[in-house]
Amino acid sequence: GQPAACTFCGDGIVNNGEACDGGNNIDTDSCPNNCQPPPPCSVVIAKTVAPDDGSGGGTACDGVADGPFVENVTVDQTTCVVYQICVTNTGQQVLNGNGVKVSDPVLGTVNFDFGTIAVGAPAVCKLAPGVITAPNCTGGSPAGTSCVCSEVAGVNTANITSAICQATNQNACNQPGSDCSDTANVACLAPGSCRMT
Repeated sequence: GQPAACTFCGDGIVNNGEACDGGNNIDTDSCPNNCQPPPPCSVVIAKTVAPDDGSGGGTACDGVADGPFVENVTVDQTTCVVYQICVTNTGQQVLNGNGVKVSDPVLGTVNFDFGTIAVGAPAVCKLAPGVITAPNCTGGSPAGTSCVCSEVAGVNTANITSAICQATNQNACNQPGSDCSDTANVACLAPGSCRMT
């Protein structure tokens, strides 16, 4: 019979038991030297919004939600809303020590930092404004503790701008399972308009 072909990790051919074979000696590319790609490192953002209009028995425009955080909210034009932005590390690799940065142009925030989020840890959530400085939001007392509806009306998107996988140095947002952009919608009722209750 014929002698068995000599196959090995690094020969450029995906053989039995190999998930990939880069055909090289580089351990930091998409196929490491053990021919098993690293597990995915993925991250997910969720942006929601709640009324801050005193409807839940609280004080209007105090930066505290007066209802549940949902995808869409409708309030009076001159009253306030609060955003919640949550980030979850859903991958199997840790994100690097630079943490997760999120940008949100509607809030007037260039970048805010969610820090390093461990795999499987609960979502890290921040309220905007309040925890997050939001220059475009002037509602509340002191000013800037809540967002007046007319300032933030429409579909508002938050984006993860930086989340790097520690093991591969890859952008987590490019990995399978990641969702690095999420929207919340705010509708403002003009003075004197009717609202269904």
